[in-house]
Amino acid sequence: MFSISAFGATLLMLIGQIAGQNIAFTAVIENKQTIPEGETLKYEKVLTNNGLGYNKEDGVFTAPKKGVYVFSINALSTEGEKFLINLYRNDNYIVSAYGTGVAAGFGAGSNTVVLAINKGDRIYVKAPREVFLSGSPDEIYASFTGFIILQKDEKPFESVDTSNSELEKSVKKRIPFMF
Repeated sequence: MFSISAFGATLLMLIGQIAGQNIAFTAVIENKQTIPEGETLKYEKVLTNNGLGYNKEDGVFTAPKKGVYVFSINALSTEGEKFLINLYRNDNYIVSAYGTGVAAGFGAGSNTVVLAINKGDRIYVKAPREVFLSGSPDEIYASFTGFIILQKDEKPFESVDTSNSELEKSVKKRIPFMF
């Protein structure tokens, strides 16, 4: 069964493919993992890598073309633990996903964002503190997906510095124990 967001993301990806903009990747973590504080998540199993932008060795997607992209991050904590993962563009914080399994067993979290990015921009997921992610080869919960929905000319987009942004400050204020 598809959720509205999954259906919408699939539809946008199909529109991009019809328009000849076939950059898309999905990579997953298929084993229970502890990610140390400050580490980039390395999604070791690559399901799709059209355009060859995702590198499983360092966990980074490098945009092969300038355009408007959709990125999605998803994860599930190990039982009794919590997690916080952040999506970055060129070392600038974009969004977070958070889940807590402290009271409920397992905690799930996800986030999806649409970004205008330049060729060569680097998109990746980091753990701002040690996190514990659940998974096994037949139960995959942690994923990192991205795809282009609109290709643009080669004139670069204007860069927006989101480091120490109000959004990041707000997240830190609301859940300071995670930072």
